[in-house]
Amino acid sequence: MNRHDTFSSGRALYLHVAGHSEKGRLRDHNADAFALYDLSDPRQAEQLGRLYLLADGTGSDDGGVVASHIAIETIPSVYYSHNDGVGPLSRLQQAFSDAHNRIHEFAVLHPEHAEMATTCTAVVVRGMRMWIAHIGDSRAYLVHAVSQARPTIARLTTDHSMAASQVRAGELSPEEMRHSPGRDIFLRALGKSEENNPFPDFTMREVRPGDVIVLCSDGLWSALIEDQIAHIVSTRPSQQACEELVRLANEVGGDENISVIILSFSQIYHDSEGVHIQSR
Repeated sequence: MNRHDTFSSGRALYLHVAGHSEKGRLRDHNADAFALYDLSDPRQAEQLGRLYLLADGTGSDDGGVVASHIAIETIPSVYYSHNDGVGPLSRLQQAFSDAHNRIHEFAVLHPEHAEMATTCTAVVVRGMRMWIAHIGDSRAYLVHAVSQARPTIARLTTDHSMAASQVRAGELSPEEMRHSPGRDIFLRALGKSEENNPFPDFTMREVRPGDVIVLCSDGLWSALIEDQIAHIVSTRPSQQACEELVRLANEVGGDENISVIILSFSQIYHDSEGVHIQSR
C-alpha cells in the first residue's frame, strides 16, 4: 500500500493507493500482476507522474504468468527511462509497444508459449490529471461518492474481446457476456502475435476530490455487479476495500485470478491548525 500527495496550480490532492491479488480458489497459479510504482524523487514524480498498472496474462501453462510479468516490468522501465520533455501519452505508447514486442519475442524463442499474451491497464497521475492506457479486458472504473448511500460508477475502458464485440453488436447481453467463451478471445492484447493489434486505447481526464479509480482484472468484474464495487470502495478504506472486493469475487466465482488496484483522491486543505486531509 502506497500513499502519495500530488500538487497542481496551488491546489493539492492526497492520493491513497492500494492493491490486492489472489489466484482464485479454483486456480492453481496466478497470472495476474500489478505494480504501484513509487518514485523516490518528488521532482521526477511532478514531471513524469506516478504510474500504476495491472495485467492479466493468458496462455498455456505458465505463459500467462510470464506475459503479465514482462508487461509489469517493461512498462515502468520504458516509461521512466529518460526525462526529455516527452509527455505521458507518448511515454505510454512507447512503453506498451516495447512490452508487446518483448512478449512476442519471448514467445518466438519459446514455442511452447506461442499463445502467451496479456491485458494491461495503466494509469499515470500527474497533478490534477490522469492518463489511462488500456488493452484487453481488464477494466478501469471511476467511482465518485457524492454520498456513501448513492455513489456513482462509470467504466472508463472498453473490453477488447470477442464477447465484448458481440455485446456492442447486440448479439449478446452484458450478463451473457460474463459467461461467454468469447470473453477469452482477445481482439487486442500485448504479445499475442504480430497480426494482433497491440495499440492500446488512451484516455485523459481531470481528477477531483472524491474520485476513486478502480483497476481490476476480469476475475473481479465478471463476479460482481458494478453497484457492489461502487458501494464497497465508497464505504471502506482503500486497502480494506481491495481485500473485500477480492474476497467477495472469490466466493461468487473463484475460477479466475482476481486483482484490483484502488486510487482514492482526497482534498488537502490548510487552516490555522495545520494541514488536513478531507476524508471522502
